[in-house]
Amino acid sequence: MTSDNSLRPSYSADVCALLRVNHRDHTLASVGPDFCVFREPCEIAANTAAEIIVTVDGRPHVWQVILKNGAVPFDNRVEFSNL
Repeated sequence: MTSDNSLRPSYSADVCALLRVNHRDHTLASVGPDFCVFREPCEIAANTAAEIIVTVDGRPHVWQVILKNGAVPFDNRVEFSNL
């Protein structure tokens, strides 16, 4: 007997997450409800407006955010508020 799962093809979504600040894109490792984690260290001033762009299978989803405390090179996690 075969399980229902064995009849379904495997699927893995193509996902890309970016933080766009002043026309510069920073690649994200992960995005949470009020934080994101950069793949590479960067420095961004506090209270900077930005966009989080998560593209899933070629379909972008964009959130306007403000970086509460900015970003510092020694901490890749950044908190934000939705605008």
